[in-house]
Amino acid sequence: MDKVKRSLKTFSLRPYFFLLPSIFFLFLFIIYPIFEIIYSSFFYITPKGEERFVGLQNYLDLFSDSVFVWSLKNTILWVILRVTLMLILGLGIALPINYPFRGNSIIETILIIPWAMPLAIVCYGWKWMLNGPYGHFNSLLNILGLISQPFPEWLGSPLGAFLGVLGVSVYTGLPFTTLIYLSGLKSIPESLYEAALIDGASIWQRFRYITLPQLRAVVITIILLETIISFGSFTTVWIVTLGGPLHYTELIVTYLYKVAFEFFNWAKAFTIATIGFIILFIFSFIYISKTWRE
Repeated sequence: MDKVKRSLKTFSLRPYFFLLPSIFFLFLFIIYPIFEIIYSSFFYITPKGEERFVGLQNYLDLFSDSVFVWSLKNTILWVILRVTLMLILGLGIALPINYPFRGNSIIETILIIPWAMPLAIVCYGWKWMLNGPYGHFNSLLNILGLISQPFPEWLGSPLGAFLGVLGVSVYTGLPFTTLIYLSGLKSIPESLYEAALIDGASIWQRFRYITLPQLRAVVITIILLETIISFGSFTTVWIVTLGGPLHYTELIVTYLYKVAFEFFNWAKAFTIATIGFIILFIFSFIYISKTWRE
């Protein structure tokens, strides 16, 4: 009882008042728009802005839309491939850079360039390089004798467009993942490796039993962040392919943009946004809950 009284005497509301501005802006710009979009997804909205409650009809109509179903499948495949490539390539680049050698800082600086440059400029540059008749990529392959004229249209075929835009997305996002890996590698105590060397552990054993377990928290963070980033990869896809050809690079976010700002079907756009939010929320909740329990 005395402990409760002492805690009540020391309790003060003053620190919580300093949080009010942050809570206000969090509610105004994040929480309120989310609930407003979810609420609007249950209404049919006319071009004049008139609303009529239709319940779950918007969701039923959406899942009967073959383009949306295709974009949903594309998004899942896109997220899996992009996150996997980020995990593997990021670690593969970070491991050799982590070892001290002359010119290390220069390489780290060069590594940041694709991530630091404006995304739109990088995407337009890659779109030009992947151009069939005039792109530098085909010119290089021709010089090496790997292809001959007529040059292939990399962004004109379904598989080429998907792999091309995926490569551009990985190229622009890989430095961020690599830097996170580097920060995790630099935080591993050197004494662990020294003890393993004394015990006669090989390079693979040191990597498997020291590096990977110590990077567990980093890997968890990368998977969560890159899943969210991959799910919202609008700029790269829109600039490079516009979701084409024939919707083969269409993602939920690009289809959402077309529905909202080209077809002006706001009810359908709100429904797509709600489904995207639900997918990300469920994934984040399950993933974080599982990792915290472990």
